[in-house]
Amino acid sequence: MLSVRHVDIGLPVYNGGRYLASALESLLSQTHEDLSIWISDNGSIDDTADIAKAFAVRDERVHYECHPENRGAAWNFEHVRVFANGAYFKWAAHDDLHEPTYLIRCIEALEAAPDAVIAQPRTVFIDDTDQELLRSFRVNDWDHPDPAVRLRTVLGRNHEYGFAFGLIRTEALRELDEYRARYGADELLLSELALRGRFIEVDEHLFRNRLHPNRSMVQNSGLRYRLLWNDWWSGAGGGGSKFPAWRFLVDLRDIIDRAPLDDAQRRACRRVLIEWSRNNWSRLGLDVPLGVEQILRSRAGS
Repeated sequence: MLSVRHVDIGLPVYNGGRYLASALESLLSQTHEDLSIWISDNGSIDDTADIAKAFAVRDERVHYECHPENRGAAWNFEHVRVFANGAYFKWAAHDDLHEPTYLIRCIEALEAAPDAVIAQPRTVFIDDTDQELLRSFRVNDWDHPDPAVRLRTVLGRNHEYGFAFGLIRTEALRELDEYRARYGADELLLSELALRGRFIEVDEHLFRNRLHPNRSMVQNSGLRYRLLWNDWWSGAGGGGSKFPAWRFLVDLRDIIDRAPLDDAQRRACRRVLIEWSRNNWSRLGLDVPLGVEQILRSRAGS
């Protein structure tokens, strides 16, 4: 039987051999030892499998499964969510690191705030050799009692400071929609959480987020970022969603409509949605040429 503090960690990976061992070492070195790590390999062709299997043999808390083909990052992120059986769950990237007290500090923060749904320490950004690049600063309003204020904080792209990899109450996670195979998935996930409870930012730098040339967000940068990102997120031939920013807007509207809010809170959140539309007119405008290109590509491949 799982304890009231058990943590399930989902680690989706594809060709992550270079950093996987150090990521796993940092998770297994947690002072809070009541955890399970679930590695889901999206058909890697490097040494990911050998590394993961060695850790699974060494420590019974590590579980490894390999899929025959790459079905896309979104599918893999959603797949590991099925292993969320304990009190808490978190996604972990194959290239990030966690300080030994990461989990216990997050657990203590959530235990002290019953109305909170997620906790995450501050972030230290590191390079491919573990050298520190910069440190995140405190972002206000994560823990604001008003869900509309929390939603505005998420949509201000403050999610880039690590909350997508925070420690989530499993009961809150089960209320969320599936991890979407399209642009803005992290923002949508955090938006759903923000409408259900407060976010707690642990006032210590315990999460080390790696920035390196092979990171997906670095490889897929520039004007064509969203188009390329959709392909990576959806898997080979997945195609992602057409007109991703507009799709994001519709998804966000649906999230607000489904959230457990009273009428006044829902109206306030809809006003935040209108604000986002006005502030992101260029992002919405870029969807037109990118969407046309996606349609042409899909027709050429049919």
